Amino acid sequence: MGNAIKTTLLLGIMTVLIVWIGHLFGGRQGTVPAFILAAAMNFFSYWYSDKIVLRMFIVNPLSGGSLMNLFSTHPPLEERIARLRGGQPSAPADMDDSGDRGRREAEKAWNRLSH
Repeated sequence: MGNAIKTTLLLGIMTVLIVWIGHLFGGRQGTVPAFILAAAMNFFSYWYSDKIVLRMFIVNPLSGGSLMNLFSTHPPLEERIARLRGGQPSAPADMDDSGDRGRREAEKAWNRLSH
């Protein structure tokens, strides 16, 4: 089942549920505000879903970083160029012999989020 179909089905079911609850509380006069509320929720869910998802994953477009940096396998390009120009590649200060920089960055991020 495609994502568009799943999303449409979910929003449709939620609309029916909200309108039904409005009908339970207010009869016919409760149905109209409930439908307006459901329509507004669907509108904002559709138009602002990208921003909502980005905030869920703590992406700040101004910082130039994202959670993808936690899983990168190579240092940034500028750092690689600097190593090449310097003659000898050197390990970054935060990387030990085992090269588990990504794991430690992920642990730091997890600790920040969990506290």
